[in-house]
Amino acid sequence: MKRKYLLFLLPVLFLFSCENRVQKIEWDSNEYVPAQNTLADDQMNIAYPVANGKSLADSVNHHVVRTLTTLIGYPGGDVSASVDSLLAERFDNEYTSHIPYSVNTDWQTDQFGKVLSVRLSTYIFSGGAHGLSMETYLNFDMRNGRLLGLSDMISDTATLVGLNREAFLESHSDLSGMLFIPVDELPLPENFFIDESGFNAYYNSYEIGPYSIGGNGYVIPLEIVARTLNPEYFPQE
Repeated sequence: MKRKYLLFLLPVLFLFSCENRVQKIEWDSNEYVPAQNTLADDQMNIAYPVANGKSLADSVNHHVVRTLTTLIGYPGGDVSASVDSLLAERFDNEYTSHIPYSVNTDWQTDQFGKVLSVRLSTYIFSGGAHGLSMETYLNFDMRNGRLLGLSDMISDTATLVGLNREAFLESHSDLSGMLFIPVDELPLPENFFIDESGFNAYYNSYEIGPYSIGGNGYVIPLEIVARTLNPEYFPQE
C-alpha cells in the first residue's frame, strides 16, 4: 500500500513543481510600416514585443496585441490591421483626409521575483487639438502567464494607499492644486510595476488631472514598500 501511495504521489509532486516553475522567455521586436492610405507627413514608428515560449508567451502576446489595438481604436484583430483601419478611415472624412497622423509605440520589459512586467509606450494623433501619450504596464505571473492585478501583487493595499499619496505629494507637490481630486483621496494607479527600485507608479493624462499636467510617474522605494508586497511573488528580506 505504501509503495502504491508513493507511486501516486510522485506525479502529483512533479506537476506541482512544474506549475510553480518560472518559465523562460525570449523576445523579438515586431515592427510595422504601413504601405497604404498614408500621407507624406505621417509619423509611423510602430514597434511592439513578441514573446517566444510556452503559456507565458501566449498570454503576453495576447494581452499586448489587445492593449495596442484598443488604444489605436480598432480592437479585435492584429496591430497592423488596426493601424490600417485607422488610416483608411481618415480618407472617409473630408475634415481629416489631409491631416497627418502619428502612431508611435515602444516597449520595455522587466522581471522581478516571479513577475514579468511589460511596459508599452504609445503616442497617437488622429486629428483634434493634440495627440495622446499613454503608458500601459502589464504584469504577468511567470509560472503560468496569468495577467496580474494590483490585489494579486500587493498583500496590504490599505498601507500602500497611504504610501502612494505621500510619494505623489513628495514628487509632484506643485501639481496638488491642479488635480481633479485632493491628494488625500488619490486612488492607487492602474499602471504600475515593481522592480529593484520599488513600486513604479504612473498616472496617464486625464486620470487624475487635466491634459496640461501630462502623465506623472514616480517611485516608492523598495525598502519602504516591501512590507506591502505579496511574498508569493516577491523575495522577502
